[in-house]
Amino acid sequence: MYQFASANENIVLLLTHYWTPLNVTSVREGVRKLMSAGNAYHKSRPKVLAVASDGTTCDWETWIEYKHGFYEEQPFIRTVKNVIPVPTILLTTANFTYNTHRKPSLKYLFKKYRGVCQICGKQRPLSMMTVEHILPKSKGGDGDYYNLTLTCQPCNSKKGSVFPYYSHKGKPLKANPPKAYFDTFPVAREEWKPFLFRGK
Repeated sequence: MYQFASANENIVLLLTHYWTPLNVTSVREGVRKLMSAGNAYHKSRPKVLAVASDGTTCDWETWIEYKHGFYEEQPFIRTVKNVIPVPTILLTTANFTYNTHRKPSLKYLFKKYRGVCQICGKQRPLSMMTVEHILPKSKGGDGDYYNLTLTCQPCNSKKGSVFPYYSHKGKPLKANPPKAYFDTFPVAREEWKPFLFRGK
């Protein structure tokens, strides 16, 4: 027995390329994203894939034929000719950031960390500080605010592209993407739980 969803129902979870939650969107918008991602006229758009219950990622063509990845309460939509499963989890290859503003400036990080280098732990003047990528660009790190920290110039030079790199406290520097709070989503579907985290 099919469970049908309306086109305006917000039951599609959009994940970033880190597999972390970005947004919740409607059935109509989710299906449109998945269909247009495979359209030859939209090659410049980021790739969007549906995530099946067994972890398989599918493009639109594969998704509508895939019979082994339905969720326990799989919703469907009815078209003129077919009944199609709604992709309730979408993965995008786009490099989205959680902060829609500019990436943190050196002055912002200096104020945030009170002028303390996050590697050696020494307090230094602004003129000696730099913005450092925790996960280096050469290893896939990006300019998202959670991947940036404050280091002094000597430590920055010493760190280079080493990862993980340990601070003076003996702990590795970590990039910490913000957690999504399960209870804040308008609809909390069971299959979303592995990707959503409860707050403290």
